[in-house]
Amino acid sequence: MGPFVDSKAALTPPFETIPAKQSNAKNSDQGTHDMSITHVVTFTFKPDTAAEALAKLSEAFEALAALIGGIESFRHGQDIGVRDDNADYAVAAVFTDEDAFAAYSTASEHLKLVSDFRPHLLSKSSVQF
Repeated sequence: MGPFVDSKAALTPPFETIPAKQSNAKNSDQGTHDMSITHVVTFTFKPDTAAEALAKLSEAFEALAALIGGIESFRHGQDIGVRDDNADYAVAAVFTDEDAFAAYSTASEHLKLVSDFRPHLLSKSSVQF
């Protein structure tokens, strides 16, 4: 299997608890940290987005995760529908460090994926920690 976890795998929390003294937070003394970066993105699609578009999105994420270095884990998938008002799709990726995340976010393959799927988006939210 590639550097990603299959989106059909059992659901497990994609986070870790870090004691405050080992926080990932930047401060003026630290500069850029060398701890892993977790990147979480949620997408809500326009109501007329076809199922085929979501299948293509899933395929595009699988290909992207296989191409980009510095990914420790990469999970993505459609919302399973157990709560109302959730987003439609999510990505949770762990990168080895901030440089690996920066390389991913600026990679031409990532930028193409963003460009291709932006017309389908109603909203997007992301966080890195």
